[in-house]
Amino acid sequence: MALDIVSRFGYPNPQKGYKNSPIYGAVGLVIKITRQADYGIILMTHLAVSRALLFTARDLAGEVGLPLPTVSKILKQLCRAGVLDSYRGVKGGYRLSRAPESISVAEVIDALDGPVGITECVDAERSECTLAPGCRVKSNWRLINDAIATVLKGISLSEMVSPMASPRLAAPGGGAIEPRPAGLVRRCQTCEVNAS
Repeated sequence: MALDIVSRFGYPNPQKGYKNSPIYGAVGLVIKITRQADYGIILMTHLAVSRALLFTARDLAGEVGLPLPTVSKILKQLCRAGVLDSYRGVKGGYRLSRAPESISVAEVIDALDGPVGITECVDAERSECTLAPGCRVKSNWRLINDAIATVLKGISLSEMVSPMASPRLAAPGGGAIEPRPAGLVRRCQTCEVNAS
């Protein structure tokens, strides 16, 4: 799955369960893309900045600060997915197969991790969840998953190259939710805790 549910401060002890986690109830769980997908997006945005140039895996690894074996593996997967072109030879390397405006973040995540799935049941064909047949929230998870996938499909590599403006999110019942500074998470209505 491209998105994993993980604790902001690491995985809680699975034998004790989430309720015994030191953060349960304080910040709960977050949705997080895999490290491989994150690295893939970093590499693709680097290629988007210098679209006309060819980069070797070694060049890219050095420029973005990632290990060469990891970069090589990711580049091969992105080539197989058709979002990168590779050229052999002394003057060979990698570059985007299309304009950065036409490659979405979702395509990169899908190429590296498979389709976005925040719960196992969103993919009915591969789901092994024993609760799925009578689950009351399955359709709601599908709607949430589709909303996340739609947002990721709507963000291109060219948009990832430069900082985006903070969005104003619609609050339930009207109004707007202002984004909080990075590192702060809501614990209750009257206090905030620093998540870093």
